[in-house]
Amino acid sequence: MIARTHSTLHLSNVTAFAIQLFGTMIVPGSITAIATIFTFTRLMWWVTPNDKRNMQQIGLPVKWVSAIWAGMSIGCDIAKGLGMNVHTISFASKIQLIGMVVQVFVFAGFAIFASRFMIRAQRWAVNGNAESKSWEKLGWTIVAAMTVLTVR
Repeated sequence: MIARTHSTLHLSNVTAFAIQLFGTMIVPGSITAIATIFTFTRLMWWVTPNDKRNMQQIGLPVKWVSAIWAGMSIGCDIAKGLGMNVHTISFASKIQLIGMVVQVFVFAGFAIFASRFMIRAQRWAVNGNAESKSWEKLGWTIVAAMTVLTVR
């Protein structure tokens, strides 16, 4: 909000305007989705045995799961924000629509990815304290949360 006030008072400062624009354009749904993605990545690290942390079992390198899925979500938000700055109304609405549609597919893709992981993880011998902490409830809750965000 400080950058918004500064950009309003000093109209020639484009940097402050860009900071306030990107700060207010990230909607709560995207922040919730990113938090959900990070939580699921922590669950993956917690549950997956060391010999199963490979491309064949998970589909992505575990250390890149958060960066890839959250990066795609943020990329869609940036596209929607940039669409608001285009001067041609029809082109701006097309950019925003493409960003929203791609973001729906990113959220749905993550829900499918998480479901696939949960199904595979049920066959693994989960050792340590993850077994007693009902990690499956947390995992399926994350899948349900991402499904609700997709429908939203």
